[in-house]
Parts: sequence; structure tokens; C-alpha cells
Amino acid sequence: CVCCKTFKWRIFDAFDETADNYFTSTLRKSIQVRQEAEGRGEKLPSDLLQNFINARKPEHKEERTKEEEAEAKLACSGLPSDTQLDKAMSEEELLGQSLIIIFAGFETASGVLATCFYTLAKYPEYQEKVYEELKSVLKSDSPSYEELAQLTYTEQFINETLRLYPPSSMISRQAAETKTYGSVTIPKGAAVLIPIFSILTDPRYYPDPERFDPDRFSEENRAGRDPMTFIPFGYGPHLCIGMRLVYLQLKSALAQTVRRVRFELNDRTEPKLGSEPTFRDLGLLIPDKPFLVSVKPRN
Repeated sequence: CVCCKTFKWRIFDAFDETADNYFTSTLRKSIQVRQEAEGRGEKLPSDLLQNFINARKPEHKEERTKEEEAEAKLACSGLPSDTQLDKAMSEEELLGQSLIIIFAGFETASGVLATCFYTLAKYPEYQEKVYEELKSVLKSDSPSYEELAQLTYTEQFINETLRLYPPSSMISRQAAETKTYGSVTIPKGAAVLIPIFSILTDPRYYPDPERFDPDRFSEENRAGRDPMTFIPFGYGPHLCIGMRLVYLQLKSALAQTVRRVRFELNDRTEPKLGSEPTFRDLGLLIPDKPFLVSVKPRN
């Protein structure tokens, strides 16, 4: 949806240019309105966008509280290493950081949900198991957090979908210290790319890895597997901060849809049965074609 010249390349070229332009122009207008309000001496809102705007003001560094300093560091945390807090953020950097938040917070979750609808349609036997669990666990049209937490099979289904179709193909990390693994030495400060998809389809951890099987994530099967072999959201201190929210969104969406409708393949669905979808790998896995499925009422 969005562009980010901060990193000298358009990370979001795969997405709709109209949406790109909409979000960029909307943010520019919001920034302009706030700058004009500040010039009139009006009180400004305390939110993420304002923190980004404040991070452009190195002359205010001495006036920052510890909390504001931490927020400013967070605002600059995704920028290239030569971007310092005593160097003003450019407008492109500010837009890039703001749009990354929009993209990571919404685009990823909606993409995973679309893939879940496709896998529900492709594997009707598992769709019915999800439906039966939803019907037995949920007591109202507005499921509680506690009820959603009890949807163990639904979560298994989501996890298997994430295993075969992760939203990202890799995780980047920076080595905190020099380490040697066999004949390979990774020096301190080196960038390390972890191939998510390769791990999630490694037959050493997932026998017959191309087969879709939610039972791989039953409590019994997970107990015998290293947790580092399932990392669609990363792992450890830098685990995706939105992971729990994504699971909550996915369970809520499936609870509201699968109880009411059935997803089915149709003549327009790509790929056809017997084939697997193809993706463009831009760090994010983007399907070459949209998932088109039929939606039919259960009653």
C-alpha cells in the first residue's frame, strides 16, 4: 500500500498505487494541519504521529523528558543506522515510519485472513472441524476473550495456514556478539537473515511438509518440537509486538464468518486443485493472484 524512500527502495511496490497515494497524501495533510496548529499555539494531540513529528525536531532534544526521549528513539528505531536523534527526520522518513505502522498493523492480518478463507475452502473437512468447535464453544454472537482462548482446533488451523503461507519469508536480526557455528563465524554487528519459509517446510521438523494438517499443532505434537521451528512472527525479545492481536483478530473473524457461511472453491479460484499458490517474495510473501472463493450461507 505504501512507499518508503527511507530505505532507498519502494518496499511496497507490490501493492496498489492508489492506496499508496491516498495514505501518503492523508498523512501529509495531517502533518500540515498539526504544524499550522502548533504555529497558532494550540495544544497538539499526544499520539504516535505526533511522536514522529517531534522526532524531527533536534532543537527540542534538551527539553524532552525521559519518556519523550524513549518515544523519540522508538520513532527512529527502524531508520538506517546513520539516522541519529540529533539529526532531523526528513518528511520521507516520517512518512515511511508512519506507513510501516499502518501496513504492519492491518495489511499483514488481512492477508493472513484471506489465506485462511482459501484454506478453509480447499480443505472442507478441516473447515467442518473448525465449525463444530465454534458451535460448541461460543455461546453468543459476541464471543468473549475467554471463549476465543478456548478455540484450540481453530488455532491449530490458523497455525498450519501460517506454516504453509507465512506473511513474511524472512526475519532480519543484528548479531549482538561474535558467534561461531561449525565453520561459520558471525561477527558482532553483522546482519543475519533467517529464512522463515525454509524452516517451516523443513521435513526434519514437519514430515511430508507440503501436506496441510492442523494436527501438527496439537498440544502433543508441539511438545516434541523445538519452538524455534515455528517462527512466522519471530521469536524471543523481538517477537512481533502484534502477534497476540493478530491471533485475536483471526479467531474473531473466523468466529463471525464460519458459523454463518461456508467457503467453497469455484471456477475462478486460483490455483486449481492439485496446484499450490505462487507468491512474489519481497521480504513479504504476496500472492501472484487474489484468492477467489465462494461464500454460501449455512442455513
